[in-house]
Amino acid sequence: EKAALPADDPAYRKYAGEFRPGVRVLHKTFDEGTIVRVDGDRATVDFTRTGIKVILLSIAYTQKILRIAD
Repeated sequence: EKAALPADDPAYRKYAGEFRPGVRVLHKTFDEGTIVRVDGDRATVDFTRTGIKVILLSIAYTQKILRIAD
């Protein structure tokens, strides 16, 4: 049986809604970056040290690896 998608979770929807172009973020592995684009569950982030990466917000949410920078 498949687990419920995070999109069904109101807390996930609130989390994902915070990620918009221009927002500074911190990733557990890639460090600091700026969101360039959000398309559904995919956030394209330009990380200062590692360049552009596409992050799946549902995985970032469940693994707690991406947050808004202070």
